[in-house]
Order: sequence, then C-alpha cells, then structure tokens
Amino acid sequence: MQKICTHGCDSERRPTLSPFPEHVATTIIGTMARRRHFAHNAETEPSRRAPLDDGILEYFSVSRATEIRWSHATNSAEALAEALTSNVHMIEADILMGTTMTEPETCPIMAHPPKTSSNLSFEEFIICVGNHNARDLGGSKKGVKLDFKDPEAVIPCLKFLKTLAFHAPVVINADIWNGPGHKTKVRFIPSEFFDTCKQYGPTNAVLSVGWNTGKSALILLGCGGYRMYHVEEALRDIAKAYPMSERCPPITFPLQAILARQMSEAARKKLFAAGSITLWGEARDSDTKWASKLTDGTVYIDTAPAGWQANYLVSYTAPVLLCFVLLLLQGLVFFQFGS
Repeated sequence: MQKICTHGCDSERRPTLSPFPEHVATTIIGTMARRRHFAHNAETEPSRRAPLDDGILEYFSVSRATEIRWSHATNSAEALAEALTSNVHMIEADILMGTTMTEPETCPIMAHPPKTSSNLSFEEFIICVGNHNARDLGGSKKGVKLDFKDPEAVIPCLKFLKTLAFHAPVVINADIWNGPGHKTKVRFIPSEFFDTCKQYGPTNAVLSVGWNTGKSALILLGCGGYRMYHVEEALRDIAKAYPMSERCPPITFPLQAILARQMSEAARKKLFAAGSITLWGEARDSDTKWASKLTDGTVYIDTAPAGWQANYLVSYTAPVLLCFVLLLLQGLVFFQFGS
C-alpha cells in the first residue's frame, strides 16, 4: 500500500483529500450551485406569493366565481335604479372627472369617455348603493366595481369612500398597462396607481389591474391574445409596489374575453398564480363555456353578448383563410403536375 507523505514531499503524487465521499461532495457542490442560481433569480424575477381570497364568493354565498352576476356601464341614475332592483351581485360603473346637472364644478362622475357630463356623481352613486345595502331587502345587497377612466378621479373617490361605512365588496379597476393592439400612451402610471390605492383605498378592496387593448388583425387569425411580456411586466410592477414585507391586497386581472381565449396557457397560469381573472367585453357562447371549464384558478365572467364582429369575423376569418390557402396550394399543385 502506498504511503502518503504529509510533509509536502512528492506533491505531484499526493492525492486531493476530501472529508466526504465523492458522490456526497458532488451533491453538495450541485446544491450550492442551485442556491446561487435561485439567489440570482430572486433578484431578477418578481417574488411570488399565494393570492389572497377576495371574499366575494363568501359575501354572496355562492360556490363559484362564474355564478357572480354583473351590471355593466351603470353610469346614470336610471341605470343605477334598475341595477339595484335586479338580481346582479356587482354593480360596475365608469368614473371620470366631469360635471352633473346639479354640480357645475368638475367632480368625479359616472360616465364613459368621451362623455364629460352625467346625471349621477360618484358621491350620489356610492351613497345610493350604501343606503340600499343598509336596508338589506331580503339578501339583495350589492357590491361595486369602480372602473376608473381618469387618474384624477381616483383620490377623491377613494377618500370619500373611506368616510362611509361601506361593508360590501369593492373592486377598484383601472387599465394601467399597454395591452394587445393598443398604440397610444396609457393615462395611468402603475406605481402611482398602486401608491394611491395603498394610501387611500379601503382595506377590504380588491384591485383589478389590467391592460388597454385595441383592434388588431392578429385577433382575426387567432393569435392576438395577451403575450407573456404583458404578464411579466404586470407581475414586476405588482412585486415592486407590494414587496414580500407588505400585505398585498387581493388582485384580479381583467382580460378581454376573446383575447384571453387567444393567450398561451403558460401566461394564463402565471396570472392565476398571482390572483384571479375577470373576463370582460363581448363574449361568444364558446368563450363563456371555455371560461367555465378552466380549473387553474378563479374566473369571474363580467361579459356582454357578442356582436356580429365577434360572432362572425373573429370566429370564421381564420378558418376561411386557411381553406382559401389550401385551395390555392391544391390548384398550384394541379397546374404544376397535372399536365
């Protein structure tokens, strides 16, 4: 048996000693490398945490998010009166700065651009809903989805809402990122919107943060949906606004129904890992059935019946083009090799 000198002689023949067997040392080195990899990723990727329950299903005593019923564009006194006597759970309304018949000074009103006037101010809207809930007429309480179209309207509305004893669900919605097909600059700045909600928003509010969208020919081809970079930008901004040391409110991501259908499963799962999804806009029957079968996370369906563009152009343009291309190729092959 060869003796090993411990005094430095014959150093070329001296083997490298390790306190661990070779396979154990390899395992330790691999673990250390993975830890360095994860530490690097933690600095470059947004932190992940389990999404909070928004409490909406429990409040209305329903078992599935798809059972929640919504009113749309409840932007007038007449529309609000109708919604309060209907069977909807959540009253959705748009908010911007403008005037009313009783308030000539600029204030938050219920209206959708390009309108700048309404017969219903935000204060009147939220007080009416609050009074209706206080009467508690046979379990007909309503929650509200406040769809902000103007950044200037956010602070005064949230400040006023905090002065009320409003205990029903509140969803604070704004499109704060550029989405598919949208070319112009978004009016909201994500960091400022999150800071405003943290400072003035009700503690039980759900944040609904989404993307402005526009028309795109890609939708007709079935590939115009939200992309992974849309999702990653949103998750980065949320992680910056709500670091792991702070409480992050429940978040839902509003997605245009047809565009959500055309996004990748991987992008959709990333959103589900951070919150729920709320589908909006025109939806075909097939879109609603598809959404009802999703099992990756919570899906609210706040949609309207599809018009002719969604029903015909979006549904049939791609198949018709494909058939045309196949017929063209068949004709070329025939003329090339048939004679």
